[in-house]
Amino acid sequence: MMNVFMTKFLKKYKLRIFVEIVLSLFFFIMSLIPAFLIKILIDFIVNGDKNSIQTTLFLFLCLFYIVNSILNYFANEYFVLTRQYLLYDIRISLLDSVSKIDYLQYQKIKIGELLYSITSDVANIGLYIDFLISLIVNILKIIALIVILSFISVKLILFYLLIVPIYILLVYYFKKKIILFNYQVKQMEAKMTEEFHDYFEKNIIYRVFSVIRIKLLKISEFLHSIIIFNKKAIMVERSASIVTGSITGLWSIILLWISSILILNKQITLGEMVLYFNLSNYLYTPIDALVNLFYSFQSMNVSYKRIANIMLLSTEDYSENKIEISDVCDVEFDDVSLIVDGKVILKDINFKISSKKIFIIGSSGSGKTTLINMLIKLIKPTKGNIKVNGIPIEKIKDYTKFIGVCFDKEYIINDTVYNNIKFYRNISSGFLIDELINLLELNDFSDIFKQQDIESVISKNFSKGQRQRIALARALYSKPKILVLDEALSGVEYSMEKRILDKIDQYLPNSLKIISTHRINLINDDDIVIYLENGRLIYYGKFSEIKKVDMSISYKNRRGGED
Repeated sequence: MMNVFMTKFLKKYKLRIFVEIVLSLFFFIMSLIPAFLIKILIDFIVNGDKNSIQTTLFLFLCLFYIVNSILNYFANEYFVLTRQYLLYDIRISLLDSVSKIDYLQYQKIKIGELLYSITSDVANIGLYIDFLISLIVNILKIIALIVILSFISVKLILFYLLIVPIYILLVYYFKKKIILFNYQVKQMEAKMTEEFHDYFEKNIIYRVFSVIRIKLLKISEFLHSIIIFNKKAIMVERSASIVTGSITGLWSIILLWISSILILNKQITLGEMVLYFNLSNYLYTPIDALVNLFYSFQSMNVSYKRIANIMLLSTEDYSENKIEISDVCDVEFDDVSLIVDGKVILKDINFKISSKKIFIIGSSGSGKTTLINMLIKLIKPTKGNIKVNGIPIEKIKDYTKFIGVCFDKEYIINDTVYNNIKFYRNISSGFLIDELINLLELNDFSDIFKQQDIESVISKNFSKGQRQRIALARALYSKPKILVLDEALSGVEYSMEKRILDKIDQYLPNSLKIISTHRINLINDDDIVIYLENGRLIYYGKFSEIKKVDMSISYKNRRGGED
């Protein structure tokens, strides 16, 4: 299953992977040379030969290790770079998938788990290249070593290979435990990340209600449970390592005893015995590596499943067959309904907006924000279509570029005021900064507004109203064809909000402005309103006619009040 996921990434790096395999085999062959040279030296010494070749071999060995170390350094640099590029690609792909997740699905994702996936899980499955290369190289190593050792002594190699079934039995025994523990450990670590995220994000409210110590106690209890569980998980892996190490050690002692008998019977030389043990140690390494690869693969598979679950949530259509539009004439909700987990959120919504300004009103939970989220393409309707100029918004190319949106929550990024407004966009036809300062009545900190250096990073001391106006400046900056305001100025006084909305009408006379508000006194009699209650459209028309509709008392009586 992971092969399908990794294929698109591995294709990009197939040449680098091939080079790594070749280099790995080259260094493996290079590592065998000293063993053969040592065998020759020992046989020279045992036979009593006196020849200058001994000195030559010794000097060659010294030079060989130096050159081999230098080559290894540059090869490892190449290997590391390949892995970093792979991690980069996987993370970008994951971030891209998250950007396409439906808003309702995104709301269900725990941020801590998402952060854990993009850091730890991605790093884990990034080891897939190591796994693939190691699998190929170690199998080739085992084959090559068995062939070489067979030339020294068939008896020794046959006895040596008896250890292979024992390794297989060990893998089978530890398999279920390793898989289970790996999955549970990752689940607990993800939950730990979520707990830390919650603690930092809500730290102030925990302090205000004097429950910070209780929260810390809960976290400490959870961390203690992780310690106990991690101990069990680590001990399972250590037990596997200790058992395999003990068996290989015992096997080496038995092989030493057998080889000493072969030397006494003159079936092999002392140099050949030393060569055999040197090479057999090389054989232990790839066998151990293959066993460890199994454990690593289980861990990678757990990480893959977690990431795959996130990527499967991606629903956004980024196909090329989209229709281009240059202006927005009207917006239409055509028999739109939304059902989430069996609950009706919006039902049979039908209206067509052609006027330049419209207000959405209704009590809390009536569906105002949901309707807006559907318009700005965050949520897909269960039934019906949302159309602009008669075209379903899913088929419009770069639809969201026509929209400027501002919510009650400001979504301020940790950057300068200027960059919060520009927001990574290169727009030549947008508002000038001075125009925005005047429009949003930001003259009280206009100097900061114009600065682009580090001193102008938005302070936490900025009021909600100031932060909302900065967010509104971001929405206005591109002179959008559709401006959507969802309680966007709830943090400023009624009189200021009224002035700003009037100025927006002057600055954007040809744009469609959709305003969701609880402040009914912002609405003039001739303004068009959409009135929602319990996810249903109760009224659509001029505000002056709304009293003829059976509305809640609160809306009848709030005509003259500020809030």
